[in-house]
Amino acid sequence: MGGNAEVLTMAFFRLSSEIENGGATFDRFGIALKDSLGRARAEGEVLLEFHDRISQIGDASTRSAILIEQFGARTGRQLIELFSQSREALEAYLKRAEELDGAQHLLHELVGASEGFK
Repeated sequence: MGGNAEVLTMAFFRLSSEIENGGATFDRFGIALKDSLGRARAEGEVLLEFHDRISQIGDASTRSAILIEQFGARTGRQLIELFSQSREALEAYLKRAEELDGAQHLLHELVGASEGFK
């Protein structure tokens, strides 16, 4: 999961930037980056909706080109594998990545606290 976690981090970074800049490139897929109250939607939610929209495109090379255009050459190419999976598999992966991120933050806090006892 390590390499894919880095890919998701970059994808979320680009999504956050896109959300902050108004999200014009997601408009063409009918994806709203803000909810009905004008608040930014969660990156994972947007990523799943984007997955749903481009998975409807029958041509794999077109899907790949869209990912590269949206997320940049390196991250886009790395997302191709994740986006070839089902929505359920991607949801499970996102949940697991979130859990690992939380565990990593907790570990850093514990290590920091233990250094105070030296």
